[in-house]
Amino acid sequence: MPSKTSGLHKRSERGHMKSLIKLQLAVATILLSAASFSSAATASSLDGEWQGMFQCAPSPTDPAKVPAYNTSFNLSVSGVEAIGSRVAPRVAEVLKGVVDADGKLKLSGSGQLKSGEGKPWTTTISGSFIADSFSGKGGIFYSKGNQARDCTVSLSHVGVAQSTVKDADGGSLEVIPKYLELARELVATVKPENNHYEYHANERFDVHWKDEGYKENAVDTGCGGLVSAVFEKAGSPLIKIIRTKQRRPLKSKPYVLGIHGWLQAAKSEVGLTRIKSLNDVEVGDLFIYECKPDICTLAEGIAAEGHITIVDSKPVKHIFLLSKGLEWDVTVIDSAGGPHGLDDTRYVGRGIRGHSGVGRGTYRIMSDQDGVPTGYLVGRVVKDVAARPITFSRPQY
Repeated sequence: MPSKTSGLHKRSERGHMKSLIKLQLAVATILLSAASFSSAATASSLDGEWQGMFQCAPSPTDPAKVPAYNTSFNLSVSGVEAIGSRVAPRVAEVLKGVVDADGKLKLSGSGQLKSGEGKPWTTTISGSFIADSFSGKGGIFYSKGNQARDCTVSLSHVGVAQSTVKDADGGSLEVIPKYLELARELVATVKPENNHYEYHANERFDVHWKDEGYKENAVDTGCGGLVSAVFEKAGSPLIKIIRTKQRRPLKSKPYVLGIHGWLQAAKSEVGLTRIKSLNDVEVGDLFIYECKPDICTLAEGIAAEGHITIVDSKPVKHIFLLSKGLEWDVTVIDSAGGPHGLDDTRYVGRGIRGHSGVGRGTYRIMSDQDGVPTGYLVGRVVKDVAARPITFSRPQY
């Protein structure tokens, strides 16, 4: 016959088991909640810039004529919307898609050679985001639905600067970086009374944004400060990365680079990739020139190290039969002491001093037959690269 002590012991065990089951249920609930939170956090963290490679196998029917192909690929994610494009000088292609709740994405869109040659095609890529990477497979299809080749895309999350789609001239779709969108906003909205070129020797910029509590957008900075301002406003890590690698102090944000820092980054390709030929320059690239000692002087009488601008449209090539080289019109956005020509937004009129500060203008750049810059024109005077070396650079972030 069981004793009272053993009965109490069994009741104690049953009570312990019930408590343990309740504890396990509570832990399971917490884990499920954490998983849901983690999933939501992962979805929101997809926003920003993704970069990597777009690779295609050779054509299965004619591999000699259509060999394997690879090029850079950029993807911008904002919420559930995604927009991607190949970084290829000869190709015009925009792929769009929607990210679903499981982190899956199907991109599709049409493409064609910028020259207009050949037939258009359709590209589709399907894949998934896992942490800070995206991997997808698909292909290129021609009008009858025949797959021309198999393709893959592999991307990494590189920054938070977002690209957007704008209506360009003629209503075509244009994918532009967020920093360029912000530069265009300043050109369109800053009034002359709020627009001034100002050289700051202590690496700072005064660019005020209406959406940050100021009455109006305003610019009171030099060329390096303006470019820094739009990259920082776009959320790009570029300035911080350059300052860190150049061992410059990281003071409180927003970070800024003066023209000296930009010139050094362009030379060493820190955060920037050099573009050797004007044939390969794209919208959003940086046009920078350096001034050798005692060559350039600001209106204040201060020696200038150089100038930096953002390319606002694809360079337009001019071929002259009697010339050994080429000439290019390169439209840029910058902060300058005055207009670059009659078509500049800072131009007021003949014989009247133009506005300074942010604006859009055009440089006439000279090159050899391969598109390598040899100088640029100021009026009818050629400023040669021996005294003013020219660099075109593509931001990596």
